[in-house]
Amino acid sequence: MSELIETLKEAQHEINSLRRSNEILSAKVEVMESFMCVLHTSPAQHRQTLSPDVVFELQKHVAKLEDEAKPKAAVRQPPVDNAHVAPGCEKFDA
Repeated sequence: MSELIETLKEAQHEINSLRRSNEILSAKVEVMESFMCVLHTSPAQHRQTLSPDVVFELQKHVAKLEDEAKPKAAVRQPPVDNAHVAPGCEKFDA
């Protein structure tokens, strides 16, 4: 289970790293397209697409697996109401 969690966390890190690289490359492409427009006087075309957020899904999955991996807490019994017991007799009440 811990290997799976570590692998998913590594995937999150890799995707975030690739996103940063894509942001940098996207800016470079926009600059190059702007230069092309200036040189060839054609209108700029900005391309941006939306896709599902894989990192968010991985974080949800990791949190779920970590919750499942945690030992279950013992069920706590409600406190005993000794209001009906005479003082000094608490130890005899079952």
